[in-house]
Amino acid sequence: MYKHGFSRRSGFHKFYLVWNSMIQRCHNPNVESYSRYGGRKENPVKVCNRWRESFENFRDDLFDQWEDGLQLDRIEGSKGYEPGNVRFVNKYIQMRNRKGVISIDVVKQIKEKLKNQRQCDIAKELKIPLYTINRIATGKSFKEI
Repeated sequence: MYKHGFSRRSGFHKFYLVWNSMIQRCHNPNVESYSRYGGRKENPVKVCNRWRESFENFRDDLFDQWEDGLQLDRIEGSKGYEPGNVRFVNKYIQMRNRKGVISIDVVKQIKEKLKNQRQCDIAKELKIPLYTINRIATGKSFKEI
């Protein structure tokens, strides 16, 4: 048994695995997701020293917020994993935070601009791929909005 009490005969406690996965994706270049976190060229994602050096600190700070099935999420995506910048969310909220996801408000803005602007100009202005603007314009995506 580990001193933090989070091991099981059949494996580690899920909360321990959340901590370990966070450390690995931010600090282990041999992990596949490292390139999207710790290995990013601009603004690499890091784990604060308090949590990186001690699972017990991570547990003490966050275990009361965790429920099985929730995922660790950074509130401010430009900052690392640190106290005050993380929360546990369900997978649907986590998916909305991914790069490439467009909010409903942006879709509405695009549809309004389509009334009097060319698709290529909207794409350039909003820094959204022309392909995405075209899918919205032709009703292939977000038809119901």
